[in-house]
Amino acid sequence: MSIAAHIKTSLNLPSFVVQAYLQVLEDDQLLIRPHEGANHIAWQLGHLIVSEQSLNNMVCPDSMPPLPEAILSNIVRRRHQVTNRVASARKTNISG
Repeated sequence: MSIAAHIKTSLNLPSFVVQAYLQVLEDDQLLIRPHEGANHIAWQLGHLIVSEQSLNNMVCPDSMPPLPEAILSNIVRRRHQVTNRVASARKTNISG
């Protein structure tokens, strides 16, 4: 395998893993908390999406498209709260 092919495979791995996890979970399972006080999968995925968009725009301004309001309203505005529901918890809204 060439270096370029290895880099490409490495960059695609996180998307593959997320898709594999989401395929076996129903929408309501995304809202199950692993422990009291812990954030559910939907919140964690939303947090990663917001973080990736923000970090990419820090490195290269305006390189990422704006995020949907549903994600912003549930992640950014409630950053320090543990929430019980997420409007964007449908897999289609999270995985694109």
